[in-house]
Amino acid sequence: GKDAKRLPKSVCGVQDKVGRSVCCGESPISWQNYGPNAFIDVDARKCKFTDNDVLYFSDVYGSGGQWEEIGISSIYSTSQTGFRIYVHAKHRWRSSVPAWWANALRHRVQWCGVGMSEGPKVNAMCCGVQPSRKIYNWGAAAYTDVDIKACNVAGSPVVITAMAATSASARNYDTIGVSANYYSIGPRAHWFRQWFGGHSSIYWVARRGRALSEGWNPNWCVFGNTFPSGDMQVATNKRFDKDDYPCKGVRVLDDTKVVTDGAKPCCGVTDHNWKQVGGGLLEKRVTTSQCKFKGTPVFLTSVRGNSNHWMTTGTNAYSDYSADGFTMRLMWKHYTIPASMAARHDWRIQWCGIGEME
Repeated sequence: GKDAKRLPKSVCGVQDKVGRSVCCGESPISWQNYGPNAFIDVDARKCKFTDNDVLYFSDVYGSGGQWEEIGISSIYSTSQTGFRIYVHAKHRWRSSVPAWWANALRHRVQWCGVGMSEGPKVNAMCCGVQPSRKIYNWGAAAYTDVDIKACNVAGSPVVITAMAATSASARNYDTIGVSANYYSIGPRAHWFRQWFGGHSSIYWVARRGRALSEGWNPNWCVFGNTFPSGDMQVATNKRFDKDDYPCKGVRVLDDTKVVTDGAKPCCGVTDHNWKQVGGGLLEKRVTTSQCKFKGTPVFLTSVRGNSNHWMTTGTNAYSDYSADGFTMRLMWKHYTIPASMAARHDWRIQWCGIGEME
């Protein structure tokens, strides 16, 4: 109307501790065949990253079946313009993920990149921890419904997820479905659902009893827009602090309770030196003490490399976590993973912790 005012240049947008921008998006439905399985190239050019040192995190959203896919958080061909993921499945009724199937079920990659950028930054970032008591059995699998109403995001936000476990001996690395999200019991802006199964056996691995005993806590972040936006609040509310959510700050929830509006991401990437441990697993301890978190943050993870890591699970699962770091274990069904393979193919953990810092 005639009384409307043009907003000044945006001052909002999320950056990590060292000034790298967080930029997110959703792929078109464009899976291609990779033998009996599928791959997709994700285009991140809209972010205008200025170099190839970009950390990518990914999830898949669709109409069904995406919880069965392995490889979603295994990142290939990282560059300032995007990345590639390969997906497969290994269980008794689905031995592959053909491109036609992923396309028919409208599987879209939801993703975020963290890097130096001359382009747009995400407008609102809200993260949280889902308590293990909200994981329920469904037949021989499990599910959880995550309530994100307190984020106040609109429309259909990008969702990125991970599976944390408080127990140092947790088997959350043996879960599938951690990198997949679905419509839930209400509007997309208010809820999302996750289904969980197992890598060693799709059934009877992900169970409520195990989630409770091992302290499984799904960690998550949603990225999108709020109304009023942060820039609107900066322009119209003199009491609003631009370092808070939804401007430069990140909102963090414990279950459905707001813990802070002033969190920030602190992100990094490890070397490729892993150690082999029992059960044919690879293990790596990630140190995050340099971030100086005041408390235990929300962690998001992925693994990037040149070959074979798409066959593993555990790339966005971790245990024994605190403000100072976490432990990741990788599993490859029926195969003992040598540490030399991880080094040869440059398997590196990409991570972001989101919390208040000193």
